[in-house]
Amino acid sequence: NFGSSDDAVMMGTGNTNYGKYNTILAGEGVFIGQFDNTTTIHCNDFQVPEGDRVYVENYPVVGAWLGSGKITNLTNTDSPYSATYDDWLILCDTSGGSITVTLPQPSAANKGKMYVVKKTESANQVTINAGDGSVLIDDATSHSDNAKNGYDQVVSDGTQYWIITHGH
Repeated sequence: NFGSSDDAVMMGTGNTNYGKYNTILAGEGVFIGQFDNTTTIHCNDFQVPEGDRVYVENYPVVGAWLGSGKITNLTNTDSPYSATYDDWLILCDTSGGSITVTLPQPSAANKGKMYVVKKTESANQVTINAGDGSVLIDDATSHSDNAKNGYDQVVSDGTQYWIITHGH
């Protein structure tokens, strides 16, 4: 094991670290690159793909993972809104106009990432897009909700998003 940065803590075999403020516990294999401020636990043959993430059982979790993530409130003046990895619940007040929410690319780093998009008013609609516009959400390039208090819970499989629950 070796590291070339401040405050690195590593255990296991074959670890390589060039990052800053890292903690790596357990695991075998090789950890390559500059993954700043990352904590990994149980990292068997695992290469950390993202910085500023906490990994548990080799899956990334958001900084506020115990609370599921950040709650974001939107109005039509925020539209179109590009969701971030840290978002979890996106509340859409459509009383002033329709809102479009674009989810991040469903890459391998976002596999298992969940978002909930909820429409809080009866007027207008909420449209969910993903990635560059060609990414699918339940086999379609977009999904709309017109019902007051309608919501969609979607999860990335690393390639596309799937609607897990839908209500109105």
